[in-house]
Amino acid sequence: MKLPEKLYVAENCPREGWQKYKCFIPTESKIRIIKSMVDYGAKDIELGIFSASPKLNWQFTDLPEVAEAMRDYTQDKNVALSAQVDDYDTCLQARDAGFEYLHFFVSASEKFGDVIAGKTYMYSIHELEKAMGLGLNVSIGFGAALGCPFGGEVTDEHVLELIRIVDGLGVQRVSLADSGGLCAPAHLYDLLIKVGEHYDINKVGVHLHQTRGMGLANAVTALQLGVNHIDGALGAMGGCPFIPGAKGNIATEDLVNMCVSMGMKCDIDLDKAIDASLTMCELIDAPIISSMAGIRHSAAANK
Repeated sequence: MKLPEKLYVAENCPREGWQKYKCFIPTESKIRIIKSMVDYGAKDIELGIFSASPKLNWQFTDLPEVAEAMRDYTQDKNVALSAQVDDYDTCLQARDAGFEYLHFFVSASEKFGDVIAGKTYMYSIHELEKAMGLGLNVSIGFGAALGCPFGGEVTDEHVLELIRIVDGLGVQRVSLADSGGLCAPAHLYDLLIKVGEHYDINKVGVHLHQTRGMGLANAVTALQLGVNHIDGALGAMGGCPFIPGAKGNIATEDLVNMCVSMGMKCDIDLDKAIDASLTMCELIDAPIISSMAGIRHSAAANK
């Protein structure tokens, strides 16, 4: 099997993993957990979200404070700390909070975008055009690019056109999200073949959910086609708060274990990531979901 030499994981747990958690996580606990992510080798960490939607931002009212603490901790460690944004105003909020890296959300599905934020993709792109003038490092997350959980149509040609538009604006990277966990590997394969025919596959990433159990299978599919930037969430936490029954991203520790087992390199120390996952679950009273953390927890319990 031909695979990229190295896996690059974008650690999404602070944003994706905590956005619909059952209670507010204390600021000190957030900082402790994110520091553990840095310690296990995460080089790209999405700390939270700036949004006008209370359903999205309630967990991140302390985001500026968390960001300040993490900038101090990551100084000279070559770690990119990012925030998710969805319009020009939230870009300004992120910039004022000291963020240099932004992950701009654009829904590839009109119906999904309307449910999430009441915004069309063309409105989002117009806002993105203004945001590009701020001189920040901007990547794009195309929500529901691999299928709309609310029945909206998202064709491959539409996704290609969206990539063409934002690529022309000079964004650093695009990530194709399977927000509802609907995508089967065959669909992802066909889409990425088309994407690779028109764009630099090295600037493309994927954001995969486990709602229907296809996350790791889709990750292998992406890797086979040269996509080696994949989002993960420590402990497999998360899920879109607007999607009934949504599950989290593929677990960082499960993704790293799979890729290292196939001979790929990765900056993340697997043992430290598993320890961090178990510590996080204990600290915030979260269930152990990931396979690798579950194995270690069971082994410790049976000693």
